[in-house]
Amino acid sequence: MKLYFYSLHNEKGSREIRLQEGEAEEKQKTYESVNGSFPGLYKKRLNKVEIGIVIASSLYDTVVLTQRDDERARNTFMTYYEGISTKHNQIAKKFHAYKMDCEDAEIVERANEN
Repeated sequence: MKLYFYSLHNEKGSREIRLQEGEAEEKQKTYESVNGSFPGLYKKRLNKVEIGIVIASSLYDTVVLTQRDDERARNTFMTYYEGISTKHNQIAKKFHAYKMDCEDAEIVERANEN
């Protein structure tokens, strides 16, 4: 069967989502590559739970689908990165609050309570 690999490339200021097809043999819980490794992932086996989500890698973030669906791939990337942005903002606010607490905190010496 065919799997569709959408990889987000950000090179030299140009962003694009590249589509590649890969042949796979369907197993009970996985897909196994027929031709070595899967495009953009450099692995031979893909768990079925990884279909339709962003697979983050050191090279390219990739979405794998069982049918070609360019719009779904694009929306999956957008949702993923919006989630990261939201989490980043939450962490930044928390960091700022803790930093302010540390700067304003009074050092109090206490005797051991043992």
